Amino acid sequence: MEEYEQVPKSQKTEIQTNSVSISTFIVLLFFSILTWILIIGNLLIGCLTNFSCFKFLPSPGYLGCFRGHDRLFIVGCTLYGFILPLFYSSAYTNFRPRLSELKKKMFIFLSICSSISLPILSLSDEVIDVHVLPVSFIYNFSSSTFVVSNLILTVLAYLELRNFYSALNDKEKKWYRFLQVVIFLIFFLVTLDFLQWKYSTSSIRNQILSENGQSVTEWCLVTIGIFLPVIFSLFFRDSNLHFALKSEVVKEDDTFDIELSEVNS
Repeated sequence: MEEYEQVPKSQKTEIQTNSVSISTFIVLLFFSILTWILIIGNLLIGCLTNFSCFKFLPSPGYLGCFRGHDRLFIVGCTLYGFILPLFYSSAYTNFRPRLSELKKKMFIFLSICSSISLPILSLSDEVIDVHVLPVSFIYNFSSSTFVVSNLILTVLAYLELRNFYSALNDKEKKWYRFLQVVIFLIFFLVTLDFLQWKYSTSSIRNQILSENGQSVTEWCLVTIGIFLPVIFSLFFRDSNLHFALKSEVVKEDDTFDIELSEVNS
């Protein structure tokens, strides 16, 4: 007699995607805090071990080339090197609709210069006095490139925010006024740092125009600079990072395949 035999369920493979969305502000804040802890922690270790910081406060650049502390300096700069491309890409995405073609090219060029010059700055600072190559020139050029490019980018981003100030909500306007204070403080400290560099060893030297005074100014600039991308990211509306993980899932079909066969009785 003939009998129908049941065949096992067929299997299908499906691609399942699990995604996580994290605010750009949260990511920048986390890595900025971590970078600041590394940099300031390095200074505290130096003050507790190698330096009497009330008499001589090492500047960020000096600590970056001092044996034992240069590694933490490089780690901090490398970590911050991951923050900058994320910040620049987010800022460009948010400001792009309002930027002219010239400003777009300037933004991209300065962003690349800043991202490249930071790791070169940290590496050349480490070997500035122990290498036969013209490392001093490389360090001075990379540090100047990093500072100048970021100052221009800061001004560019600030002016774009000012252009659409009326479109900001009440909370963003409060942050904008705080940003104005921060921008003024940055340019004041940069000017003060230049004067301290110029007159710290001159006849008009005093407590402010001195090596220690210059170190304090530079540490303040480093701290503000680390957290400046976080402040700007407060104006990036709906800016998130999306992480997706794809996996194959084997799924059984709900229907049966029927096969006809002959069974001898």
